[in-house]
Amino acid sequence: MGWFILLAVTIKINDETTERLARPVAREAGESLTEAIQKSFEERLQRLTAKRNASMLAGQVQRDFGSR
Repeated sequence: MGWFILLAVTIKINDETTERLARPVAREAGESLTEAIQKSFEERLQRLTAKRNASMLAGQVQRDFGSR
């Protein structure tokens, strides 16, 4: 049997607005505060990346076909 270490990390949110938003998200999702925050960041990063990629693609299409 292998050994593993389980680490628990406490998150301290110093901004009342952020905490007010994060706690109900975690509760509604049935997640810990850490999980809810992590998933929120992952989802936002995906949206920002998709937006950047769409913008780059639109620019490429404009360069390739815009002068026709």
